[in-house]
Amino acid sequence: VTDVLQSALADKKRHQDLNEAFAAIGCGEGPSTVMVQWPVSRIQEQIRLAAPQYELPLSFLSEELTSKLLDAQRCAAMALEEALESAGGDSMDALQSLEDLESLARYDGRLLPRGDPLRFQRPVDTPRHAAKDWDHLMDDAIEAQRCLKEMLAQGSTWARQVMNDQEHPAPWSDERQWQSTASDLAPNAIHRDPGLKDWHKAFEKAKKKQRRYEANPSMHEITDMSRLSISFAHLSDLYTGVKRLQDRMDLVWLDNHFRHPNVLGQRYILLGVRLQLPVRPGRERDTTIKRQHISEIRLEWAPLMDAQRQSEARLLDDLRLFLTNFRVLPQHFDQVLGALQAALPCSDGHVVLQAVEELSRAAEYYREKNKELNMMGQMLAEELLDELADQALLIGVAEDWVMQLLEVCPDLNSKRALRNRRVALVNEVAWLLTDNYSGVTFENMLSSLLDDVSVLGRDHMGRVCLHERWAEVEPFCQSFPKRWQDVKVGIGMGEGLREHCEEIVRQDAALCEEELDLLGEAKDLSLELVLLCARSSADLLVISLLQFLLARGSAEASSSMTSTSTSGLASAAQWAREANGISEETYCVVFEFLSWATFENQICQAFLNGTGPDFLKVFSEALKAGSLIRRSASAESSSSGQGGGGGSLSGGMPGDGSGSNSHESTGSSVLSRCVAAWQASGLPFACRLLKEHRQVALPMALALLTSGRPESRAAIAEALTDYDSIEPDWRMKVVQAGALPILQNMLAGGRSEGRCVYAALLALRSLSAEPSTRPLVCEAGAISPCAELALSSAHGQDVSYLALSILNFLASNSENDTEAIREHGLKVDSVGRVKKK
Repeated sequence: VTDVLQSALADKKRHQDLNEAFAAIGCGEGPSTVMVQWPVSRIQEQIRLAAPQYELPLSFLSEELTSKLLDAQRCAAMALEEALESAGGDSMDALQSLEDLESLARYDGRLLPRGDPLRFQRPVDTPRHAAKDWDHLMDDAIEAQRCLKEMLAQGSTWARQVMNDQEHPAPWSDERQWQSTASDLAPNAIHRDPGLKDWHKAFEKAKKKQRRYEANPSMHEITDMSRLSISFAHLSDLYTGVKRLQDRMDLVWLDNHFRHPNVLGQRYILLGVRLQLPVRPGRERDTTIKRQHISEIRLEWAPLMDAQRQSEARLLDDLRLFLTNFRVLPQHFDQVLGALQAALPCSDGHVVLQAVEELSRAAEYYREKNKELNMMGQMLAEELLDELADQALLIGVAEDWVMQLLEVCPDLNSKRALRNRRVALVNEVAWLLTDNYSGVTFENMLSSLLDDVSVLGRDHMGRVCLHERWAEVEPFCQSFPKRWQDVKVGIGMGEGLREHCEEIVRQDAALCEEELDLLGEAKDLSLELVLLCARSSADLLVISLLQFLLARGSAEASSSMTSTSTSGLASAAQWAREANGISEETYCVVFEFLSWATFENQICQAFLNGTGPDFLKVFSEALKAGSLIRRSASAESSSSGQGGGGGSLSGGMPGDGSGSNSHESTGSSVLSRCVAAWQASGLPFACRLLKEHRQVALPMALALLTSGRPESRAAIAEALTDYDSIEPDWRMKVVQAGALPILQNMLAGGRSEGRCVYAALLALRSLSAEPSTRPLVCEAGAISPCAELALSSAHGQDVSYLALSILNFLASNSENDTEAIREHGLKVDSVGRVKKK
């Protein structure tokens, strides 16, 4: 089909009508490609249900698998063409006759053509044996095999010979075969008896058919316990055989795969034959009492058989190789492949038909077992039927047919109607208030904004914010619908939302009175209304939070936060808390976020304008706590295999969010995380100020140098004394601010802080190169750690050479310093150059 359609697209003049149809559905203009759309998601889910321990990626299913399937189908089509060409004669006419033959199934006991599942929404009668226990089933299968062979090959030795064991005679032994003549039911064909189905395979197949509500595997639904295959050399004989068998035997179904080839492109006909067998209460069968048994007959065209089996074998080998690559164990191949093959042909129509059959099966089971169910069993049965009915309606099964099937359960249709009216009322309320954000989980949206501030934008000072085009970046472009993407600073999108909810609550009182008059019992919708208020309050909170962040990131807004957005956010959070629109944790996180943002402002102001000792102490303590948090997060991520959450908000806040105690309880947790996160984005801002020689930034910079993260300390150390563009008096300001002891302490870092050691050496080299600060470096005791680093190879050659460079500067300071360098095991030559001995 795809090849024909693709050729029609390529030759528009020849296929004008078809291309007009293409144009009508919007694919007539420009290049178009026709391809099969496989149900890969359903296949993946089916495999997951059958073998939960394996997860086959969609990429494999949509690319590798479909490619192999298309290859198998093309091979099958080529094999058919070659077979027809070799057969010649009336083979084409016989094939056309076979393709015109409709598949049949029983509906309410009548053998009818299989209908289009999307239009012919009726359940096919489930083929079942009358015998349900294994002993009787096997006894009937043995008798059915004998009767079936006798019907096809009356009086032959082959018909009398018992070959129920699959191994004796050998599977492909001539003893298992019988050649018919033109006068037999299946003319001029090789009849083959493969033996009865293996018990273990039958049991596994029955287990797959068993539903969750059924107590035992459905052994009486295994219809291929007794089976035969018939191979024809000529298509005309195959067609004649089908028609004769259809007339002479009691068929339960006829699956014509010449008309509808299977997913591998294979063509054959499968018949279900119903036999009425005498019951054997003792050693002899009672011919007056009969029991139904179903057998299967497979009709094949010999020229196609070998090609089809080879194609199937190649495909299965390829699939097993793929499964091996995805670490599927060999003992699970059949389990995974079985699920895959079951899901492959699931078109939309098949899914509809399956939904009808599942509901019909459950209803029939309930009809048989309802008298045995207790009150709890009745309730569970109703829930199951209700669930299956909802699934059937969701897929597209006609409501009238669903209601007809549910009549087996008393009052279930009435209960469903009552529930549906209640749902309709809730849907009406939801439509009035949630038309623009239906299906949105506000907790997730708030979490995407607050749980990890690293996903938010940053201004040039490293503060969290949202910029004007925030909705175009990840993750917001995916998680925020357009309604929230249009939020602007100063535009009150959430105005009147709370008042609207209160009006809906008042309307509910009138609706409850109507429900009382209709049903005799008022159905309280308070839970639905609570949910409605909760969603609306969460909606308002999201809008307020966006406006708050946009106000911080707006160039036109003030440098900190506008009082309007701050108060609006606090008010929205309070209503969301009262309406249970957010969790208590989220409520606390919103206020913690305000503390976070405020502290960021204070940090940036301290770098720009200087700060007093009180804030410097708070900043230093937060840096130290942030380092502990980072080490803890690293340890957790190492143990769990996941990244740490250094940018997340945590901790708690008292319920009212006011008073000094609230700030104190939040500070140590939130502020430390704020500093830990700010260092990653605000560090360039701090380094830029240092390179601009802003003296007011030195106290905060030295606090970072003392207690910041290793990468922060290294960056600050490098920025303190830029070797190329430094002003003459800047080095003295750095020393006077107290940098020397801190830099010297950094030299004692281990291998894990090698960059800190290197950066500290760079700063000390710059200070040592300046004559005015060189004596101060010596007085600070830098010779000893530098000498140790020069002699050690623990940090690498670069650190060792850099330490020697510093000592070269310090050796020129005084004879005492030169002698101190020699005492540490280094050589100083006559011109003051320091070398290793």
